[in-house]
Amino acid sequence: MKSTLFVLLAASAAWGQFVQPGHWTWNGTTLSPAVAGVPTGGGPTQAENVYCLPGEVSNFGAMVDGPATLPQACVDTAIADTPSSGTTLTATDPVSLTIALSTVACGQSIVIPATATISGANFTLAAKACDAAHWITIRTDQLTNPSFPAAGNVRATPCQINLLSVANYPNYACPSPGSRMPALIANSTNQPIFIAAAGANHYRLIGLNITKASGVFNTNSLVDLSNGADHIIFDRVLMHGVPLSCSRSGGPYTCNTADDLKVGINLNNATAIAVINSWMWDFYCTVNCTDSQAVVGGYGGSSEGPYKIYNNMLSAAAENFLQGGGGQYPNPTAMPADLEFRQNHLFKPVSFVLLTAGNGNHPIFKNNSELKNFNRALFEGNVFENSWTSSWQSDQIGYQLLITPKNQSSLSQGNATSDGSGTLTAVTGTFSSLVVDPACATPNHCNVKYNGGFYQAQTWIDSTHITVSPIPPASGAASFSAFRPGLCPTCSVHNVTARYNEFRNSTNGIQFGVAGSDGGDLSQGMDSISIHDNLFHGLNSNLSNAAGASNQSTCFFASNGQSNTTLRTFTFEHNTCAVAHAGPFSPSGLEATMDSTATTTDGSTGGYMSNAVIRNNIGPAGGQVLYKSGTIYPGGLQAGLKQQGCTPPVTGTTCSWIYTRNVLGVGQWTSQLNNTPFSCSNADLGSSCTQPPAPAGCSTAHATCFPSGGAFTSLFVSYNSPSGQPGYLGDYHLAANSPYAGAGTDGKDIGANIDQILALTAGVRSNTSYTPASITTTSLPNGTVGSAYLQPLAGSSASDFQIWHLTSGSLPAGISLSLGGTLSGTPTVSGTSSFTVQMMDGAQQYATQSLTLAVQ
Repeated sequence: MKSTLFVLLAASAAWGQFVQPGHWTWNGTTLSPAVAGVPTGGGPTQAENVYCLPGEVSNFGAMVDGPATLPQACVDTAIADTPSSGTTLTATDPVSLTIALSTVACGQSIVIPATATISGANFTLAAKACDAAHWITIRTDQLTNPSFPAAGNVRATPCQINLLSVANYPNYACPSPGSRMPALIANSTNQPIFIAAAGANHYRLIGLNITKASGVFNTNSLVDLSNGADHIIFDRVLMHGVPLSCSRSGGPYTCNTADDLKVGINLNNATAIAVINSWMWDFYCTVNCTDSQAVVGGYGGSSEGPYKIYNNMLSAAAENFLQGGGGQYPNPTAMPADLEFRQNHLFKPVSFVLLTAGNGNHPIFKNNSELKNFNRALFEGNVFENSWTSSWQSDQIGYQLLITPKNQSSLSQGNATSDGSGTLTAVTGTFSSLVVDPACATPNHCNVKYNGGFYQAQTWIDSTHITVSPIPPASGAASFSAFRPGLCPTCSVHNVTARYNEFRNSTNGIQFGVAGSDGGDLSQGMDSISIHDNLFHGLNSNLSNAAGASNQSTCFFASNGQSNTTLRTFTFEHNTCAVAHAGPFSPSGLEATMDSTATTTDGSTGGYMSNAVIRNNIGPAGGQVLYKSGTIYPGGLQAGLKQQGCTPPVTGTTCSWIYTRNVLGVGQWTSQLNNTPFSCSNADLGSSCTQPPAPAGCSTAHATCFPSGGAFTSLFVSYNSPSGQPGYLGDYHLAANSPYAGAGTDGKDIGANIDQILALTAGVRSNTSYTPASITTTSLPNGTVGSAYLQPLAGSSASDFQIWHLTSGSLPAGISLSLGGTLSGTPTVSGTSSFTVQMMDGAQQYATQSLTLAVQ
C-alpha cells in the first residue's frame, strides 16, 4: 500500500527544501525497520532514534544487508533519555564558564545566555563519573523560545545567530532571525574551545555557536575528544570557521591563509558520540594544514564508536567526514565500529574550486566522506553534493564517498647530500631509526625518495646518516623523503552499507578499492560491502579544474592496488546512474573495474576481487577493466572479470563473480563503444560471452541489455532536467510501461528504488542561491592572417571555475578554443566565422553566446 509523503517546505526555520522533480510516494512495505516512525511533515523522514531504542538497544532490524553486517551498537539521543534534572548553573564569561565546568555535578545543567560572547580556549569537560540517568547539559537559555528548533528531527541553522543566509552555502528558511545561541570563540592559535578530559562522559551540548576568531588559524580542532570521552552529544549546535576569501587579478590567488581551520570535532579514542541536527561549515586548509574535516576519527589507540551522525549539514574542503587516515604505529591502532550516518547533507561550496591550477594559495578540497579504517557502518538517506577533480590534489578525482582502507604513510623530509657510495647525510631534517623497521613496505628496508630517484634504506647509522641502495650519484644538498612504516598496518574496512542515498554534481560517485600508501605500505583490505538503491546524477567529467578531453566520470569505480588478496565480497545492486558528460575513451559510466597488480590474464599473478556481485543496475555502460599494463584485457572484458574475480588457483571458468541484469546504455558519448565488449555473468553464459543486441527487454540468454542512444535515455521519466541539463535533475523513475519494471533477478525494477530515496532524503537538502551563469563577452576583436591571436572569453558564474566548449558553427582555420575559455592560434584564411560557445560553471549551470570572428 502506498502513502503520499507531503513535504511542508517551510514548516520550520531549520528544515530544508527538496526540490528535485519526482514522485512523492514511498512504499511502506520496503522501508527499513520502524516505518511508523516516519513523519508526514517536512524535515527528515525517519525519527532520530528509529534505529536506537531506550537503553541503547540497537534496532537496525535484520542484522545483515546483503553481505554486510549492520551496526550492532547505537547512541540514544532522545532528550528524555539524557536527563539533567538537577540544579542549573549560569555562565556568562570565561571565568564563570571555567568555574561552572569545574563545579557542575552529574545531573545538573550549565546555561549560557544567548547574549553571551565567551572568548577563550581549552574549556575542559571534566571526568565526573556520570551515568545514563545523570547527564550534564551545557546549553543556551533559549530552548523554550518558539523560534528555537525543537528537539528531535529539526536541524539548527545560522538563522539562530541572526544570519538570513550564508554566502555560497545552502539556503534555509529563516522567518524569525535572532541571536539565540551564545558564541564560544577560540582566540588562540591551534587551541580548541572544548577539550574532554580522560574519562569525561555523559555531556550534552545544545544550542551553542562554537567558532574561532578571525586571523587565528587552527590546525587542531574546535572540539577535542581524543583523551577518551564517552557519551557526548552535540545537539543543534553551529560549528564553523570564518569565510574563505580568495582573490586574483591576472596572477596567482591570494587567500586568507591565517584563517585555516582543520577540524570541527576530533573523535579519536572516543566512544558513544553523536552529532545531530547541526550545521558545520567553513573548515578548510590553504597553507597551515593539509586536509580539513568537519568530523574526523579512526586513528586513535583505543576503542572508538559507536557514532551517530544524523540530520546535519556538514561541509569541509577536504573530507566532510573521515574515519582513518593516520595511526599509532609502532603502537596498535584501534578499529572504530558501529556508525549510523543518516540524512545528512554533505556539501562543498563552489567558491572552493578555483580556476588556476597550481598558482598561489588555494583550499585543498577532496571528497565528501571517506572510510579508511572502520567496521560496521550504515550510510542511509544522505545527500552528497558537489565534488570536483582537483589538479592541485593528484590523488583525488572528484569522488563523493570513498571506501578505501589505507595504511597511511609516515615519513621525514629535508635535504641531504650523497657521497656517491650509498650514504646520505641530512643537512636539514633527520632520519628515523624506523627506516629499517621490520614493518617497512619491504621488511627492514623502507623506501627513500632522494633527488627525484627512489631507493631503499639499508642501514640506519644515526639521525643524520643512512645508507641506501642502489647507490645514488654524488650530490650536494637535495630533497629527500625517508618513509617509515605505515601508521596503521592493521587498518581495514568491513561491513559497510550504503543505501537510499543521492549523489549529485560531482566528477565521480563512489570510489571503492585498496592501494598501497605513497611509501608502499599495505592495508589489510576490505570485505562485506553492500551498495544498493542509490541515485547518482549530474556526474560530469568536466567538473575539474584540470579538465581534459578524456577525463572519466564513473558512478562506481572498484580498484585493486594490492597483491595480498584483500578486496572481496561486495555487492553493487539496484543503483541508478546518470552521467552528464564523459570523455571519449574514458572508463566512464555505471561502473568500472581496475586491477593494477596483475600481469597475466589467467589469474596466476596479482590480486583478486572475489565474490563480486554487480546486478540489477541501470546506467551508461562503463565496464572497462584494466590491468597493470593499463590496457583492456586481451579477450575483452570477460577475460578481465575472470582475472579479477577468480579465486586462485583458477580452474577453467569457475569464478566467484556475478554480473547480470544490468541495463547499460551505449552510444551515450563519443567513442563509448571502445570500451566493449561488455560482460555477461558466468551464471548466464559461462565461458562464451559476446555483446548482445539491444532488444526491448532482456532475453533469458542475454540477461544484460545494451539499449543505444535515445533508446536508453527514454527508459526514464526524464533523463535530463526541465531546463535541459543532460543527466542531471531529471526524474529517474523508470518510464511508464518499462520493459525493465519488475525485471530484476529479485522481481524488483531494474535500478534504484527512487521512491524510497526521495522519501528518505526529503528535507535533507535545500537549494543554494548561485549567481546565474552568463557570458559577458559579446563581440571579438578581428584577427589577421599569419598573426598570433589570443582572446580570453569572459563570463560571470557561481565560481571562478568555468569550462568552455564550442557547441555549433566553426572557428576560423588555425584558431581553437581551450577548455578554460581562451581563443588562440594563428589564423590561416581570411573571412568571417560564426559560432556558439557554451560555458559551464562548478554548479553545473550553463550559458551560451553566439559570436562572430572576422579574420582580415
